[in-house]
Amino acid sequence: METLRSKGASLDWRVSILLFCVVAAVNGQIRYTIPEEMRKGLFVGDVAKDLGLDLKRLVSGRARLVIDEDNQYVVLNQNKGHIVVNERIDREKLCAKKSPCSFSLEIVLEDPLELFSITIEIQDVNDHAPAFPKKEINLEISESTPTGTVFLLDSAADPDVGVNSLQSYSLKANDHFCSQTTHPRRWE
Repeated sequence: METLRSKGASLDWRVSILLFCVVAAVNGQIRYTIPEEMRKGLFVGDVAKDLGLDLKRLVSGRARLVIDEDNQYVVLNQNKGHIVVNERIDREKLCAKKSPCSFSLEIVLEDPLELFSITIEIQDVNDHAPAFPKKEINLEISESTPTGTVFLLDSAADPDVGVNSLQSYSLKANDHFCSQTTHPRRWE
């Protein structure tokens, strides 16, 4: 029994040292915010400057990005120390209605091992038009229907979020609207 306690204490001590080394290796954390739909090659952030790293260290340490996602949205330009867009980021595809929308990555340097954590938040831009579930709605309205009667319609859907999402809408007298009464008369 004493041997098991001794081995358990030894294992706890080793795990503690390993965790300390991992935490010590994570030297910095950066957060960048960019709008969605940026073109390939556009600037995201200057990691060399923001982490206080010399460009020579990025090259000698064979700096590379480690990204969990299948898509490589950004890349590191070692010679300049910049992160740039590698492919357009569609916030709605990446996060749907989740807000805020972000993804994380790490910059790894070798000899000595250094790890820097980066979070890139994607801001929504108003790039989707609201759409109704049905393109055309037919209402039968009796002539005896009082003026000012409200007719409820299905809501329009908008994949954008926050201030870019659909806040409200209304039909105005000038909007294209065709109504038919229970009599064969038509108004346009």
